[in-house]
Amino acid sequence: MRSKRQRRHEALRLLLQQVLRSKVLGTRSKLPFQINVTISNAALHDQPGALPARTGSGATVPSALVRQWLCDSAITRFVLSLGNRIIELSHTERTAKPHERRIKLLETGGTCQGAGCYRGHDTGDPLIPHHPDAYARSGTTSVRDTVMVCEGTHHDIHHGKTIRLKDGRLLNANGWVTPPE
Repeated sequence: MRSKRQRRHEALRLLLQQVLRSKVLGTRSKLPFQINVTISNAALHDQPGALPARTGSGATVPSALVRQWLCDSAITRFVLSLGNRIIELSHTERTAKPHERRIKLLETGGTCQGAGCYRGHDTGDPLIPHHPDAYARSGTTSVRDTVMVCEGTHHDIHHGKTIRLKDGRLLNANGWVTPPE
């Protein structure tokens, strides 16, 4: 038999699902209603002594509910420093969002990250965000794990070549390549 707390939790979950499906709360920028939750890794895995998950309004949320939302929702993950600055973000959509593309363009100076390649915005060549850890395997898009390359370099990656990036890392169609020792 389920406890009173479990029954309330299930009722809240069902109510939230109905409200979100009905779109009675409206949409913003053509996106469905969004819920912001901050949760530590320890709380997500029910470790003793972990602080509870909190919503943007400050209300606590059971970690079991957060885990369920992780399975049923489109998620954007932010890793925060101790000073609450974003140090990493990823999401469960395949393509890089416009702000992520701008971040990568700032990081790369608007040029291809392939070693010896200077194509990019200054030359009129578009840059393509590439997932070294294929989206089909990981199910996420991450700013940290996205490489901006020109069409030629992107073609080379997907046609069997191993390329060296300007930072020295190696990349091929299967992802990051560890150099032999």
